[in-house]
Amino acid sequence: MSHLDKSIHKSAQLQAGQFYGQVVGKRVCSGVVLSELTHPTRRRLPEHSHEWAYFCLLLSGNYAEFLGRKTFSYKPLTVVFHPPNSSHRDEVGQSGGHFFNVEMESHWIDCLRDYASVPTTPTATETADLTWLTLRLFREFRQPDACSELALEGLLMAMLADVTRQSTRSAENEMPVWLRRAVELIHEDFRQNLTIKRHCHGSRRPPVSSLEGLPPVSEAEHRKFREYAPYTLCVRRTTILGPGIGGPSAGRWLC
Repeated sequence: MSHLDKSIHKSAQLQAGQFYGQVVGKRVCSGVVLSELTHPTRRRLPEHSHEWAYFCLLLSGNYAEFLGRKTFSYKPLTVVFHPPNSSHRDEVGQSGGHFFNVEMESHWIDCLRDYASVPTTPTATETADLTWLTLRLFREFRQPDACSELALEGLLMAMLADVTRQSTRSAENEMPVWLRRAVELIHEDFRQNLTIKRHCHGSRRPPVSSLEGLPPVSEAEHRKFREYAPYTLCVRRTTILGPGIGGPSAGRWLC
């Protein structure tokens, strides 16, 4: 174990530019630390985190990251985005590993928040676009010239946009917030006299009387509702029922 490894081992959080293994090249500019590192042989690394958010590209070898019950198994050209302070432990495969890591200060992440939700958990991707962008950045790192810093900034923003776009698409497959809130309201008030007007008010939506003139529900919203609510909710005077609940004597339904 190198002297640097010994100093790292004492702390569970690695500072920018600090890594286990041998750092064979490093460059710092525009609030970004670019590092090339190698592990020549199989190795298990203790649990740790990194102060800054970063991308990790495996150039060659075998590598796995363990985040609680989740495992990322890298193969060459796998790219994983890590939010800051995400704790994990690692295992380098028998053939070792050759890595290119791109760490960034918080202001790079802040730039995205006006446009989309930034991933809050490590996100693995093997998309051609992100791999190509990261390899382009690696080339700028290896062969710098007068324009490399400008290229770095553009490539990094494109990388962040790509991983954020993928995260957003994954979130779109989850139940929408408005539908989840509607279900919560029904569960909370199922013994009350339910009205659309009352629940619009409860969800900070305008009452029914003020909805005239607003655009109708879009086809996309309708499909999203059907995806997560495949059956019609039936409204009784004091009860909301789904399929299989109630019976012939359940009362008058408003479906």
